[in-house]
Amino acid sequence: MVRLALMSALRTWTRRWFGQPSGRARSEVNRRLRERMARSEEDWYATHFEAADVSADVVRTVSRCLAGYSGIDFARVLPADRIAEDLRFDEVCWRDWEMDFISDLREKLGLDVMADPALKREVERAETIGDLMRALSRAADVSGPAAGC
Repeated sequence: MVRLALMSALRTWTRRWFGQPSGRARSEVNRRLRERMARSEEDWYATHFEAADVSADVVRTVSRCLAGYSGIDFARVLPADRIAEDLRFDEVCWRDWEMDFISDLREKLGLDVMADPALKREVERAETIGDLMRALSRAADVSGPAAGC
């Protein structure tokens, strides 16, 4: 019994130290999301962001990137979902997902979060998917379709 507890503690410590995603957390998040209606990418945008005048390119690119990092079914995510608490990004993504995200924003949307202190603060303060999409949309000056992730 003690040996099992030690092995479990070691796996947890290793996962946190090396930043390995938790398959269990990802499964739990996706299981909860399956209770919601899945929407196509276009319908997801039209339902949640179009009326708020959020850039379709930003929404498409960010949702594809975040889905790729996390393994979460973004067709079922809502703007009010909290990134840390509801979607558990610190558990379902590799430890360096935020750096990959910053790099992808620069490459795909031309947004250099690290060079813009105001944008960096807004992104860091974003608690929900909607907060993040609105902050990035305000900052984006997208001249053409986003490349996506």
